Amino acid sequence: MKIKLLTIVALAFASSFGSIQVMHPKDLKKKLKNDGYIKASLGNFGHIMYGSSILGRVYYPLNNTDGCRPYRNEDFPASFFADEESDLNPIIMADRGNCSFVSKVRNIER
Repeated sequence: MKIKLLTIVALAFASSFGSIQVMHPKDLKKKLKNDGYIKASLGNFGHIMYGSSILGRVYYPLNNTDGCRPYRNEDFPASFFADEESDLNPIIMADRGNCSFVSKVRNIER
């Protein structure tokens, strides 16, 4: 009985994590293996239903990689500003640590 309960809890816990799939560039997808999947958690604050997907272009800042300071234009590549016609949502990836999660989110939202 205890083993079954632990298995159910472990499965429920594992299913609460999400993943990111790298689709482009192809050389990065190959380097990651597992068809480009990375275990991750999303800081999504919209009304995305559980089990659905978010499609977007991921940007990793050139500077301020932990998101602990307000971002400036210089912190992102030119492609971040040049793709105004895209239907893809911008997704900002920030390193963990050095400040609170709330600070990171506020800086990214701005």
